[in-house]
Amino acid sequence: MTSLKYAVLMETSSVDFESWYYFVKYNGNEEELKNISTQFSKIETPTVYDDINIFDIDVVNLVNEQTASDIIMLELNSVSYHRKFDGVLKNVDFDFEEDDNDMHRLYKIFDVLGNGNIDEYISDEDIPDNHQLSDDDNSSTEDLDIDTDKLPECFNGLNMKKYR
Repeated sequence: MTSLKYAVLMETSSVDFESWYYFVKYNGNEEELKNISTQFSKIETPTVYDDINIFDIDVVNLVNEQTASDIIMLELNSVSYHRKFDGVLKNVDFDFEEDDNDMHRLYKIFDVLGNGNIDEYISDEDIPDNHQLSDDDNSSTEDLDIDTDKLPECFNGLNMKKYR
């Protein structure tokens, strides 16, 4: 019996100051994962920009299924959990042009995979029970009124966005 191995795709947010690991089943997805790695390698100098997330992938140092399952349980981030996928990975093409510079390539990667959109290209996400959204988690904050007069002075003048 062949044990499952997982490649690690990492998304790093300059806005949230977090990195999210996506464990993608390697067995059966070797070519698609190597294709992503090859495209990433075309970026000569990865740079963090304020408005995009950057990515890296490791298709050499694979982890086993237990390690991937253990790491997705970690509660280190505030925006998103680490995630594990057991499905078949579709081909991901960032449509790089020969004359694209690193910044254009980083934006193209972000447009395709940014903010957890890897799930558009692979199915069978292993979501632990304690990571499932409850009805309370799905409620909207649209109806919340923020009394800015009660906020500390350091918050005066901030753009108060309502997040859902």
